[in-house]
Amino acid sequence: MGVELLKYGIIIFIVIIVIWLIIEQVLKKERLKQTLTVIKESFDNPIIEIGKKKPYDIILTVNDKKYVIKILPVSNKQIVITNHNTWIYYDGGRLSLENRIKNIISFMDLTSEDYVEKVVLLYPRKPHMQRYINENEMVIVNNFDVVYKTRILDFRSFGAYLSDIKDKQ
Repeated sequence: MGVELLKYGIIIFIVIIVIWLIIEQVLKKERLKQTLTVIKESFDNPIIEIGKKKPYDIILTVNDKKYVIKILPVSNKQIVITNHNTWIYYDGGRLSLENRIKNIISFMDLTSEDYVEKVVLLYPRKPHMQRYINENEMVIVNNFDVVYKTRILDFRSFGAYLSDIKDKQ
């Protein structure tokens, strides 16, 4: 009886993990779809490259200018930026590298002369963000701020950002 219970427990655990992975993929596709919809509503003929298995999610080309976009799903926790590729979810207490946002590292390490701007698109909204400017001082990161050569936006402001790009054409 104990062995059968263990088998059922393992099967249930595996099923939960598979369901969680499927839901995560569906949500990722939905975020990408909504972002692409906003882009297509803003421009007549944008050139869009989807970054499958790349550090970025989208490369948007408008008038031969490339914008590299990373869609970062965020929770209700604060984000603290300690250096260019160390972003940490923070919910009080001490900062811990265990809460590091790992999928931002390769994006922040992107360096190229090919693009005009890197954009981190916080989805669905920008939480409270701070960044260290030295060992003892922090500043608040606002929407549209540039941090380590990367524009910080929340999804609700993305349309306004695209309008600014369109106005500069």
